[in-house]
Amino acid sequence: MKKSYLAIFLLALCFIVLSVCAHRSWAKPRRNIGIVNALEGKALQFHKDETEPITLKPGSKIYLNDRIMTLKESKVQLIFRDDSVLTLAPESELIIDVESFSRVSGRRNSKFSLLKGKVRSVVGKSFSTKGSKFEIHTQTAVAGVRGTQNIVEFTQNPPHTKVFSIVNTTYTKAKSGKDKKELLLTPGKGANLPEGKAMESFDFKFQDPYFLKLMDLTSLHGAGDVENDVEMGTLRGRSMGQDKGDGFHIDEQSLNESPSEYDRDPDHHEPEEKHHDRDEYGEYTHSLNNL
Repeated sequence: MKKSYLAIFLLALCFIVLSVCAHRSWAKPRRNIGIVNALEGKALQFHKDETEPITLKPGSKIYLNDRIMTLKESKVQLIFRDDSVLTLAPESELIIDVESFSRVSGRRNSKFSLLKGKVRSVVGKSFSTKGSKFEIHTQTAVAGVRGTQNIVEFTQNPPHTKVFSIVNTTYTKAKSGKDKKELLLTPGKGANLPEGKAMESFDFKFQDPYFLKLMDLTSLHGAGDVENDVEMGTLRGRSMGQDKGDGFHIDEQSLNESPSEYDRDPDHHEPEEKHHDRDEYGEYTHSLNNL
């Protein structure tokens, strides 16, 4: 009888091991969509459906659906293959929800969820294509860039979003309440979006102490040149890193170690067998070296 139980246990164990191995072999490869350019302090990366954190460092790859968290007195700057840069302030948390690109129309769609803290976005000219979107979502608001740069701040208790337009135009709207109409913010304009209350706009000056503090919290020493290159449309091919010794280059190898749906047209679906490595890594690959 004991031998029978042992045999059943071993068979069950083999089945579990085989199931785990099969799941890993069939699992869809993660989409590599960006890279860590600069870091101060400590930041953590959580892959989707995984609880074990990975400590980030300059050069770490960023994947779709990753959750990025900065610790106290820590900041991280992320560069994405869509020619955009995000800088997270200390004690902030962000999820990368959507990164897509249509080869046919040229439309780009990027969506991020700010769970807490502050993030500054610097967006390239590639998002000027009609129909393209770059949005930061919080519990109470949506903030989208129609220009180049803004800051979004979200506090959890009580839920409250503040949006600051820095360069060109930012649009924002509330997620709850009766008034969900879109508000356009020009440089020096901001918006308060508390949960369940009406959205209020406000003016601010770039010399205001509060705004200067926000800029300081969302800036890293020596990383400003990358942001300038994004705004000027000259980011491609640049070596990045906190210093020359740690510099690295975003190219096809760094961004395309696994197939990426970013390079597929979301409006056009071909049979699976017609997708080849050439299609995903060749002519339509959008690294920062050849965007």
